[in-house]
Amino acid sequence: MVRPLEYDSEYLTVVMDGLAEQYDIPIVVDRAALDELAIKLESEVTISVREITLRSALNLIFREPGLEDLAYSVQDEVLLITTEERRDARLTTRVYRVDDLLDLQLSQGKETEAYPDSLIDVVVQCVEHDSWMENGTGDGDIQYLTPGMLVVSQPRHIQRQIETLLQQIRRTKRTIAQDRRR
Repeated sequence: MVRPLEYDSEYLTVVMDGLAEQYDIPIVVDRAALDELAIKLESEVTISVREITLRSALNLIFREPGLEDLAYSVQDEVLLITTEERRDARLTTRVYRVDDLLDLQLSQGKETEAYPDSLIDVVVQCVEHDSWMENGTGDGDIQYLTPGMLVVSQPRHIQRQIETLLQQIRRTKRTIAQDRRR
């Protein structure tokens, strides 16, 4: 945060305008999405925080009474304020390199990858469980592609969670390898 974020019963529009100015970023409100849920731009926001990220500030603002269904995403070079339902409806596809997380096995003199069922299961079970087609409750999809790639279709906020999980697994795997060498 460039400066403390302090608002006492201020309209959501005023808070968003302040954030846009403070961070020098364009913020666009999806008025149609807000209208669908009868969320008013005149909803009041009370927040007093310092030294936190914009992401955390937005998450706190969207916990305010009447704003719980709001969400944000970066789309078309703007910070879009919309509803969770609209944000989650927009899937993006990313390819993750995961060969370093898979157990490689020797087969007929060549290295071959073990099918990454366990890695896929971990992602599907630990990241937004209800968002996956595989669980019968969402639109997200995950597929393995040789050599060592996961192809994932999910909204961006879930993609960030997947990326974080894969980074944590990598760090832990390195720690285990270091401990075994001692």
